[in-house]
Amino acid sequence: MEFDTRLVNRCSKEHEKIYQQWFNFVDSDGDGCLTGGDATKFLVMSNLPRPDLKQVLLYFVMFVNA
Repeated sequence: MEFDTRLVNRCSKEHEKIYQQWFNFVDSDGDGCLTGGDATKFLVMSNLPRPDLKQVLLYFVMFVNA
């Protein structure tokens, strides 16, 4: 799956650094890819209620399968 990098290139260098730190934290095996487990662990850290987490994951699945 290809991602539109135009949005990433619009963020400030400071935000880019923060996003990279988050990604590196979540990328458990350091391979540059996130697994479903990596993403789930990261989202659970948000402390969102379970019904809200379920909605986030459903939207993600819809996006990936579109």
